[in-house]
Amino acid sequence: MMYASYSRGVKPGGINTAANPRTIKPCTAGSSGGVSWAAGPAATCADVPPATNEEIVDTYEIGVKTDLMSGQLRVNATAFFNDYTDLQIASTLNASEFNFGMDAEIFGTEIEMTYFQRACLTGDLISWLVT
Repeated sequence: MMYASYSRGVKPGGINTAANPRTIKPCTAGSSGGVSWAAGPAATCADVPPATNEEIVDTYEIGVKTDLMSGQLRVNATAFFNDYTDLQIASTLNASEFNFGMDAEIFGTEIEMTYFQRACLTGDLISWLVT
């Protein structure tokens, strides 16, 4: 049997807690609520977004499932590709957790072979996943 599939997943966006510019130095100078701050050093600064966009993933998969040798050998193989828009990544800065969004692509293949010697005895010959 050969198959192909496409699906789309959505994860809602969220709000990041307000980053205190006294503990997490922003990379750009600014002010909020009457408090001003200078830009932090490039090596230690972080621009924490006030909110994250919704995460969207488009998933594509093709594969084959076979039974060979009168059903004694099963071979399954698949290839997949996941295309993320605004993948939500959690980061911890000064004991506070924030979410950042970034685009990402994940792809890979998987091959699985199983040998059925008798009704009560089976053995996995290979199970291999590459991403």
